[in-house]
Amino acid sequence: MENKESPYANVKRCKICGRCPCITINEKESKYSIACEYCNVETGNFDTKEKSVEVWNNLNTVTEAEITEDKNYFAKLIAAVVKNCMEEFQEKHLTDEQMKELNPIIQNAIYTALVRVKEYPNAMRVYYRSHVANDLEDCRILRHVDAFFNKIL
Repeated sequence: MENKESPYANVKRCKICGRCPCITINEKESKYSIACEYCNVETGNFDTKEKSVEVWNNLNTVTEAEITEDKNYFAKLIAAVVKNCMEEFQEKHLTDEQMKELNPIIQNAIYTALVRVKEYPNAMRVYYRSHVANDLEDCRILRHVDAFFNKIL
């Protein structure tokens, strides 16, 4: 009987959520990748399992400050997209002073949601069911924003 090494030998747990990541083997291209399905953190594709483990374990050294900085970056990016999408509405209904007051509220709400959704997933589900599910329509892609991102790619 052959003694096979566990595919998770030497693979660190996810630094963000503490769960075990998944190793994916793309047999068609003979590529390996490691990802945390809960946090959506991943290594990308590598030729060997060993290289994907090395990259994952180094990704796993990310600090809490770097995670916070990353969420801050995404909150600012999302808030800027929201602000730009609201430009026409603002011109019709809001003064510049009102927008200056509204912008940090939007940005900080996005940041809070990004931080808390990982820390308190069950509480966020309860919040969703009680405050979001019945009040908001399903999301959709805004074509003018999508066109901008496609243009710069």
